[in-house]
Amino acid sequence: MKWRVAVGHTPASREELMRGARQRAEALGGAAKVVGRVANYFVGLEGGLDIAVENGRRCVLLESWAYVTAWARRAFRVLGEH
Repeated sequence: MKWRVAVGHTPASREELMRGARQRAEALGGAAKVVGRVANYFVGLEGGLDIAVENGRRCVLLESWAYVTAWARRAFRVLGEH
């Protein structure tokens, strides 16, 4: 399912990526509650760019973030890390 979130079309910072993932998971949880669906957890995914400086040089990184909400527990995870 697609959800509108308050981030740019292509998020351009880690903060935007994390906010988009969180908002997607929370929107899904809210929509499920409205229609009476029950689930153990909801996952929001967001991908985009993160601009960093490494060794004095500007780097643009492609990142994907996941946000999982399971009842009262919530957590972020950057995709691709172990």
